[in-house]
This record gives sequence, C-alpha cells and structure tokens, in this order.
Amino acid sequence: MKLNRIALSTSLFAVGASAFAGQTSNTTAVSATIIANCTSLTSPDTLAFGNVNQGDGSSVTGDVSVVCGTGTAYSVAFEGGANLANSTRNLAKGTELLPYALYQTDGTTPVGTANANANYTVVTSAFAGANAITGTGTGASQSVTKLTAKLLAADTLTHPAGVYSDSVRVVLSF
Repeated sequence: MKLNRIALSTSLFAVGASAFAGQTSNTTAVSATIIANCTSLTSPDTLAFGNVNQGDGSSVTGDVSVVCGTGTAYSVAFEGGANLANSTRNLAKGTELLPYALYQTDGTTPVGTANANANYTVVTSAFAGANAITGTGTGASQSVTKLTAKLLAADTLTHPAGVYSDSVRVVLSF
C-alpha cells in the first residue's frame, strides 16, 4: 500500500509540473496622490466675561487648535465680528456698542493691528486675513493660539448695565 501512494504522488507531481509550458509577467503600478487637508478647527464656543462691574476691566481666554496633515501649511484668521464699527470689535446691546479686543497667546499681541489711540485692535476690513496666524500641520492636534478677549475698565464704566454680545467667525485656510 505504501508503494502505491508514493507512485501516485510522483505521477501527480509529474502531471502538475508539465501542465505549464512557459511563464510571463507584468507589473502593476500602485499609487496615491495625497492632497493637503485640514480636518478640524476648534475654537471656543463662547468667550464669556461673565458678570463685570462697571469700572472693572476683564479678560477671558480660550484655546484655538487645528488638525492638519503633516506638512500642510495653514492660516487661521479672525473676522472683525458682527458689531465691527470704526475698525474696532464691539459687544452690542441693541445700538449700544462696548469695545473689546482680541489678543493672541501672550495676551499682548493683538489679533489685528494695534490701534495706538484706543488700546484696541484695529480691524482694517471685515475679514482680517492679513493678520492671520500661520503654521504647518503635524498630523495631530496643534494649539494655534490662546485667544484672549479683553474689556477695559474705562469702557465698562461709561456704558449702561446690561448683556452685551458679539460673534467672531474663525476661518481656517489651507
């Protein structure tokens, strides 16, 4: 019985080897084009000063971060706000405008161009793209800046009590 099995497997090998008379091949190229992309922009939903007494100044800070692909150049710009007037960002209560400023991480570098006359950020247009914060993506979440909003004591003293608000659109370009 053992001899028959060996003979059978040898004859199958001989048939299998002779079933192919030749060989040819081809190469298939595999490629991908990776397109620069940013997948996330996170900014504070609210920068809330909370209750501020007339005559007191106040500041509040929130983080702005992005997720952009490795090597992807990006810029983050802050629009002038819904209540932009005379090149100054304002919180509004009806027609009453309370000026405020936005600053980058250090709390002294304005998001916009410094206004020597009013200690506030001058926004030269409704979209302050020229004053954007730029960087290069790492493929992970990156803090772009700590966004600080400031109210001056002199301004809170000269405005009536009430709830003031504004909205500033944050734009990520890549």
